[in-house]
Amino acid sequence: MIFRYKKASYGFTLIELLVVIAIIGILASAVLASLNDAREQANYTKSIQDMRALRNNLALYYNDTQTLPPRCG
Repeated sequence: MIFRYKKASYGFTLIELLVVIAIIGILASAVLASLNDAREQANYTKSIQDMRALRNNLALYYNDTQTLPPRCG
């Protein structure tokens, strides 16, 4: 009977590690790109809400005083 011994592998090869690191890099760049888009959308939404709040406050001021606030500058 002939026994053949297999060499036990205790880790990953350099190629396997490089492939995993490349995949993680690609996924990270995709996440960062979508995060940037979400940040832009949040800033746009906040600006819209600020303009609506200003409009509502001007309307409340006009209802109370029947005039608009004086110009500054």
